[in-house]
Amino acid sequence: MTSAISKNRFLSKFFGDKAFYKSVIKVVLPIFIQNLITTFVGLLDNVMIGSLGTEEMSGVAISNQVVFTFNLLVFGFVSGVGIFLAQYYGKKDYEGMKNAFRFSLLCGLAVTALSVPLVFFLRGDLTKLFLSASGSVEGDPLKVLAFGKDYLKIIVISFPAFIFSQVIANALSSAKKTSIPMISGIIAVAVNLILNYILIFGKLGAPKLGIVGAAIATVVARYVELIFLIIWVLCNKKKCPYFQGIFKNFRIPQKEAFAIIKKGTPLMLNEFLWGLGTTMIVWCYSMRGLAAIAAVNIANTLGNFFNSGMLAFGNAVGIIVGNVLGSGASEKEVMDVDIKLLTFATLFCTDLGALLAAVSKFFPLIYNTTDLVRDMATRILFIIAGFMPLSALFNAVYFTIRAGGKTVVTFLFDSTFNCAIYFPLALCLVKFTTLDVVLVFLIITSLDIIKTGIGFILLKTGKWRVSFVKNLSQIQNESEKTTEYTATTQEETTKEERENLGENNAVEE
Repeated sequence: MTSAISKNRFLSKFFGDKAFYKSVIKVVLPIFIQNLITTFVGLLDNVMIGSLGTEEMSGVAISNQVVFTFNLLVFGFVSGVGIFLAQYYGKKDYEGMKNAFRFSLLCGLAVTALSVPLVFFLRGDLTKLFLSASGSVEGDPLKVLAFGKDYLKIIVISFPAFIFSQVIANALSSAKKTSIPMISGIIAVAVNLILNYILIFGKLGAPKLGIVGAAIATVVARYVELIFLIIWVLCNKKKCPYFQGIFKNFRIPQKEAFAIIKKGTPLMLNEFLWGLGTTMIVWCYSMRGLAAIAAVNIANTLGNFFNSGMLAFGNAVGIIVGNVLGSGASEKEVMDVDIKLLTFATLFCTDLGALLAAVSKFFPLIYNTTDLVRDMATRILFIIAGFMPLSALFNAVYFTIRAGGKTVVTFLFDSTFNCAIYFPLALCLVKFTTLDVVLVFLIITSLDIIKTGIGFILLKTGKWRVSFVKNLSQIQNESEKTTEYTATTQEETTKEERENLGENNAVEE
């Protein structure tokens, strides 16, 4: 009897009821489908380009590292605002959501103004960073450089559309309308896929443009996605009260803007530095030659497809926990929801990891490359599959702590690890040892065990469970009361002075 009770307590602690899973799946599924379709088209895009040759594939892979760093910068400021949007929505504070959304639009304008000219004019130097004469060489480095520059020159045109699509999609997802970004994503990837086929291979009378065609297809798809989101928002304002009157003015209360900057800046820096660290680690792998670049690219292409489930759960954890915190739930209720979310995410990604391992041997055979590249890619895929449950757990822990606004903490144990530990170690391994790229990849990936342990320690402290928009509202209310009190006092003083002046005039007469 006692064991049965203990078993029930254990199950109730880590597993929810049908209503719980139904509510979670409602948030997770659209994000998962959107990520899955996006990465699937990216996979097909990569396979199409890979069929052209190793140089083309390596050139696009290098360029995409630059694009990846830019994307993470966008995700950084969008996520920083997103934690406010999620808690404001949980509190049903639509005015707060408007202010946060306006702030993200202004950030988007600033990032666009900086990133587009930077990448366009420095595309050659950025591409050269990943080319190394050391190690084995598979293909012509000069051709790889030329392909990379051509791809970046066009893909940079998509940056503004990507930024503002993410800003709008972030607001909708924070309000649990994740199906709308999913639909826009499906439309965009369909456009991308069709245009890829036509422009890369010169079908339906179009010229055969190769990687330039792939870049053009991506640009068109990004703008189609943005146009769909704008039209939907304009046609559905009643369903989204937080968008009504959004462009009437761009005044953001000073305290609120300061709070977003204070919590959002570490998150933006974290995403950017994490991406920069990841990019520099790939640069380390490139020192083993173009074969290593091609192998890592193939492995990451399929790995990202399976990781879409992990990322979907991470985003869902951030949204759900943020909503619960904003609603004013107790610490026990918040922790109860989060434990169940962590368990669900880990078990789901364990199954994904097993499936990835099953197809790892066959996927590299699709590419028009050498046996050496295929063998390295297969071994890297096995490593990614083996660590997927751990990666899912850490990802869910990270989004949990971030949902509570502890962005400085997440900055210290996430991007700091990448830049201060992962990258220096990878650099030392490729510079001072003869280990092949697969073993270096395994050593670097295994360090996630330490990072996950630190994340759990931070989670158990409970200090991350903060409803900061509630505190912000209290500050604003107190400020408004103080302003009202001051105005009332001034009015009463003025009235009293007038009465005294009237009495004095009467005495003089």
